[in-house]
Amino acid sequence: MNTIKKAGLITVVIAITLVALILTLTFLPGYIKGRGNLYEAWEKGQWHLTNDDYDELIIEYDYVRNYRPNYTAIQTFDDMLRNHTEKENIEHRIGDEISFPDTKPVYDQHDLSYLEDKYRDVETKENTLVIYVLYLDGLWKEGNVLGLSYRGTNIVIFKETIMRSADRSPGLSYGDIERSVLIHEWGHLIGLVGRDYDSDHESEEYRHHCNLEAGDCVMAASVEINVTGMGRTPPTEFCELCLEDIERIRTMNDPFSIANLLTYTAMIGQFAVGTTWVITIANRDDKKQEYHGYENAYYKETDHVKENDEKKYY
Repeated sequence: MNTIKKAGLITVVIAITLVALILTLTFLPGYIKGRGNLYEAWEKGQWHLTNDDYDELIIEYDYVRNYRPNYTAIQTFDDMLRNHTEKENIEHRIGDEISFPDTKPVYDQHDLSYLEDKYRDVETKENTLVIYVLYLDGLWKEGNVLGLSYRGTNIVIFKETIMRSADRSPGLSYGDIERSVLIHEWGHLIGLVGRDYDSDHESEEYRHHCNLEAGDCVMAASVEINVTGMGRTPPTEFCELCLEDIERIRTMNDPFSIANLLTYTAMIGQFAVGTTWVITIANRDDKKQEYHGYENAYYKETDHVKENDEKKYY
């Protein structure tokens, strides 16, 4: 193989290796996390807070008849989203009314999955993140629960329970409770208290919610337990400690996550294979050339000896 052809082949191998490394670093971590659901709580929080993965946000609301989302609650939620996320394109969509045969007096996770599969219209894709919100009658299987959040993008509001709580609290409207619960559950989605994110201000005394000494906070346990008390309007804002956590979550980065470790391992393997090919190509003709060199030397020496012998003989 001549030098020009060898150099060209080595260049091609190096180019292919570099492209493979770039593609692996760009796409493999997301693929691994998506297929294996290996996203950390703070990574899911960044879906909401930053534009790195999604720069548009849609909130889809499906609801049981007579339990439609409250306009004031949605407006307060929208204000919160615009204050704390980088997203400029935010859209609220009032979706389908859930038919009576699909309602239950008590719901479990299987029921939530069934309703989502049947009624959800918009999925997260490309540059658009979708928060799916279910407004339900009835109770959660564990009792007097006002709201739930799960999967990083799902919220459930038990509006019938909220309305009953308001009825037991003179001077407190169900809209006041609803908007607080809606923001509270979104706080969980972005990683605040109780979602595998460690924060110094969480306290056993307050069921891993905010330390009440920091002041009123929508993430405090009191949002869930005091609404049945003396009619005190629950907060809709984050305390200073939660605001610090939001900024920390927004900028977090863990280069040693499982997905990244698998990615780096794959890249090391690709680099090793590429390097091996380059070395193999570079040394491909060395042994052959070395053998031919000895062979030529032997014949020249033999011819010389033969020539001398012939001269001596004659």
